[in-house]
Amino acid sequence: MRRERGRRPERSKEGVVAWRCRALVVLCAIPVLLVCATTAVPAPPLRVESLQPPLIAVLPFENLSASSAPLKEMRAHLVKRLQMRGMKLLGEEELLALMKAYRVRYTGGVEPRVAESFRGEAGVGGVLITSLGLYMDHIPPKVTLVSRLAGTDAPYTVIWADSVSLSGDDAPGILGLGLVYSVEVLMPRALDRLANSLAAHLLSEKPPTADRRVGTRYRPRGFYRSPVMSEGKRYSVAVLPFVNQSARRYAGELIALKIIEQLRKSEGFEVLEPGIMRDELLQFRIIFPEGASMADADILFERTKVDLLITGKVMDYDDSRGPGGAPNVTFYMQVIERQSRQVVWASHSTNRGDDGVFFFGAGRVTTADALASKMMAAVIQRIR
Repeated sequence: MRRERGRRPERSKEGVVAWRCRALVVLCAIPVLLVCATTAVPAPPLRVESLQPPLIAVLPFENLSASSAPLKEMRAHLVKRLQMRGMKLLGEEELLALMKAYRVRYTGGVEPRVAESFRGEAGVGGVLITSLGLYMDHIPPKVTLVSRLAGTDAPYTVIWADSVSLSGDDAPGILGLGLVYSVEVLMPRALDRLANSLAAHLLSEKPPTADRRVGTRYRPRGFYRSPVMSEGKRYSVAVLPFVNQSARRYAGELIALKIIEQLRKSEGFEVLEPGIMRDELLQFRIIFPEGASMADADILFERTKVDLLITGKVMDYDDSRGPGGAPNVTFYMQVIERQSRQVVWASHSTNRGDDGVFFFGAGRVTTADALASKMMAAVIQRIR
């Protein structure tokens, strides 16, 4: 029987009911599907006990800021933050007893005898060394902390290294609502970042990585790289304090710490704890007011057995004072290779914090430490 054109076929009551039931099921399922599509599956909780972080001795802070600062209070706050993140720390009384027994006065590094005593007598697996690089309590306030974890067993290498540099005018925002006027506000933020970085490395085995997006403005102004350097090879490295030709006190030590940090964040380098190198320099009475000679390098190579020795000079390491100022960093760096006894890398870098900044201060670098970090990251990328 033919159906008349233009007329809809009649549906039975059973068909209508079935169709409505199917539609109801689909409508009920839509919210569930949307929730499943938009909700990420949570990651399994971190099992701290399975990773077994080493027992850490937190040394008193080293002051490289050339200004007075509450170092004891800073260290106490860092210790508290590390404990809150599950770090196992050597007790205060035991730490002071070991430092007294072995006459530890220098807290900017670890000598071999100190490392061995900490490990043998207290079971310490790492020594946390923190240097205060900058402490300005005027407006805008500024603070810089450089920290590293040194191993206590041979060959005494740097396990972790990171730094934090903050200024009150880092993010002024609209109408200056983001400005910070007190260094007491910046310091807890800096300590939190260091504690988070160390905990992330020890508890999740994720070390801080070098910034691979360093702009071209931070590249060396001139450099030489020898073909003796092999790509993909892992090098052991020792860093000497740079000769300081700037007006900034401790600039040579600060730029050397930046090199250690960037080397540790990069793949392919094993960095010797600088306290070991300091002990060798004192033992052999090696001084180099104009830079390390090849004869000095031969002695240090023989004693430390490293592949590369890094030295250089710093000509500018200036932090700006007052709002709107720009830091200035200039340094020369060279790398000596042990087997060839040749300089396999030489470079000259100079930058200001406002280089390449044109609109509303976007991209401005506010401290010399932050500027040196970017410049050194660009150098290490070229070396590799």
